[in-house]
Amino acid sequence: MTELPTAEELAEYDFNDYGNAMRLIRLAGGQVQNGHVDTSNVRLLYLNGIGWVAYQGAYWDREMGEHHAWRMAQDVGVKMQGLKNELIKRSAGAASDAPIQKFIDSCGSRSACSAMLAMAIPHLMVKIEDFDREPMVLNCANGTVWLEKDKTGKMVPRLRPHNPADRITRYIEVDFDEKARADVFEKIIATALPDADKRDFFHRAHGYSATGHVYEQAFFMCQGLGNDGKSTILSAMRKTLGGYGAAGDSKTFLDIGQQSSAAASPDLAELAGDIRLVVLSEAKRDVLLNEALLKQWTGGEPVPARALHGKPFKFVAIGKLWWQFNGWPKAQGNDDGIWRRLYPIVFEHQIAKKDVDPLMPTKLDAERQGILNWIVRGIIAWAERGLDPPECILTARERYRKQSSPFLDWLDTRCVYGKAAAGEVTSAKRLLDDYKEWATNQGHEKVMSATSFGRAMSERQIDPQKRNGNIYRSPIRLKTPDELALDNAASGGEPDAYQPTSASATSKGKLDFEGGSPFDDPDDAKW
Repeated sequence: MTELPTAEELAEYDFNDYGNAMRLIRLAGGQVQNGHVDTSNVRLLYLNGIGWVAYQGAYWDREMGEHHAWRMAQDVGVKMQGLKNELIKRSAGAASDAPIQKFIDSCGSRSACSAMLAMAIPHLMVKIEDFDREPMVLNCANGTVWLEKDKTGKMVPRLRPHNPADRITRYIEVDFDEKARADVFEKIIATALPDADKRDFFHRAHGYSATGHVYEQAFFMCQGLGNDGKSTILSAMRKTLGGYGAAGDSKTFLDIGQQSSAAASPDLAELAGDIRLVVLSEAKRDVLLNEALLKQWTGGEPVPARALHGKPFKFVAIGKLWWQFNGWPKAQGNDDGIWRRLYPIVFEHQIAKKDVDPLMPTKLDAERQGILNWIVRGIIAWAERGLDPPECILTARERYRKQSSPFLDWLDTRCVYGKAAAGEVTSAKRLLDDYKEWATNQGHEKVMSATSFGRAMSERQIDPQKRNGNIYRSPIRLKTPDELALDNAASGGEPDAYQPTSASATSKGKLDFEGGSPFDDPDDAKW
């Protein structure tokens, strides 16, 4: 621990704003030698672009940082007054004591404190990247939990004393205790998610969400019909994680129309930093996902934001999004970019209204130590296995994808494409006609226009080609009746209600000249 400066040392610094800045740094725990400042153990820093941050004995406080900076500056003034006689004596040799006395008397003024802080900033300046550098750390009330491998390679939690040099800005207001239990919490999860594979995935997903890692590029969607436990569980998780958790507005990640890039986005700005779990409010049925933002958020790309009355800045999101729905939102992406990120978790078990316990939140508050233990075990399970979604999660995703995108459903059901169709070329008009007839027979009210259909094909790298004045798409072909029958047999379903009215497949490498669309150039093709 850094020793406080003596009166002799304080007297050695100049009697001006720079000297006071050095006194401030020393009183804050920094070391000063030959004009060089060592901030290893300092308890006050200036975060570039944000402002002052102060160490509170367990974590670095950004919200109250400026308040603590001014308090420390005022402490310098108080310290100077208390040592006035000693300082004057130690500064013997000055032409007169009067200027020194006048300077000391002014040290507590607003202008002196402001100047002192301004002069200290260059020596205490740090970047946001200097904080929260350890993704496998949880800062708790009784110390910092470091999750690391032991000699056998097994991931284990180790509790260490709080240390300002760790530069952690988050804090969990409960003690870590490996023996703590959460029987009520775990019973709720077992009731809400009776399928063991789904429940284990849910555990790993929450473990991943409590880390600072983002390479899974995932967000999670919890869907149920109400009284199913999802809100109770997610709220308990967020509360237990303290400063690592946040409540967000679902509208932030919905497509609500074009917004000005210069507009303030406090909802995003509040999620910057080492916030790891973001529980979003429940969204209405049939809302549209903001797929561009979700890809940006989960993909490690800088996200632009601006607080109210603040300057624009960019940050890489750490928070894993957990969404609650009664009805699924709309996801219109026709590529894998959004679907591979999305993990739907269906809560199928509903609790009867008469069995709902209004005191459950209070009971779970009493189990926070045990819930924290459950989270740590989830981190270890994720570190050993990854997310590894079970079949029930993948099936739910595929079902959701087909409901959201009839085009992709048609493509997978009716076509062979990509590498499996290398060299295949099929009339663009034939593909469009097949899609429209299939969509009508499937009961879809809205059918894609020719332009949208062509754009969706190109997004799947099924590109247009012009041959003899007609437009074709490659690599793709329609499945044969035998292939469709095999697909239905494999899935245990009934034969497709839609039967093609004309030959549906082309031979490999053979051009189908029937019904091609005439365009002067393939780039002019709309579908």
